[in-house]
Amino acid sequence: MNNDQDGMVALSHAVRLCKTQTELARRINTDSRRLWNWMYRDHQVPLAMVPFVVDAVNNELVTPETLRPDFAEGWRLLAKQLARSVESHETLSV
Repeated sequence: MNNDQDGMVALSHAVRLCKTQTELARRINTDSRRLWNWMYRDHQVPLAMVPFVVDAVNNELVTPETLRPDFAEGWRLLAKQLARSVESHETLSV
C-alpha cells in the first residue's frame, strides 16, 4: 500500500466514525464536496486540515501520521518543536 492509500484508510475510518461524509465535513467546518475531492480526486487530506480531522474524531487510528504518512518527518519535527515551546512557556511561568 502506498502513502496515499494509507492516508485514505485513515480518512475512510474518520468518515465511518462520523457516520457520513457530510457529518465529518460539518465537524471540520468544510463542505462535503471538498471532502469528496480529498477522497476521490486528491487522494489525501490537505496538511492544513489534518489537525481538524484528527480533533473531529478523537480516535487512535486517525492521527496526523496515519492521515498523511508522506509527511512523517514533518510530524516528527512539529512534535519536537511543540514540546520545546511548551517547555519554554512553563519555564517562563515559574
